Amino acid sequence: PNMIQPKFNHSCCLGYDGHLYAFGGYTSQMIPLTMHKGSTLQIGLGNHEADEAKSTNFATIATPRGIFVIGGHTSKKFLSEVEFYDYEDDRWTEKSSLLQARCYHTAILSKDYQIITVFGGLCDKNVIL
Repeated sequence: PNMIQPKFNHSCCLGYDGHLYAFGGYTSQMIPLTMHKGSTLQIGLGNHEADEAKSTNFATIATPRGIFVIGGHTSKKFLSEVEFYDYEDDRWTEKSSLLQARCYHTAILSKDYQIITVFGGLCDKNVIL
């Protein structure tokens, strides 16, 4: 299914279900792909103009239940939104937002899969976090 918020650039994440997920690329499309040892993958993005509503520079985190897509920015604002894709339900939901909108950040998942720590990046005043 398509993501809630369209994405401008794309990002990839290896899911716990064995698929490589490619997010965005000028659309709200999410593409699940099965990767095999020694295989390669190319994703064509086409020649599209950026849309001000599409976000870019977001972080992705895979969990045993699904994948989180966190933050980013559009041409007009920095984002604090967090979206979650559930493998089993095959759908997207919005989760609690970040305390501070940011982009160019990274995120890590705790060993018990209970805590996602987001750090670094830029905030809406172009301050490095």
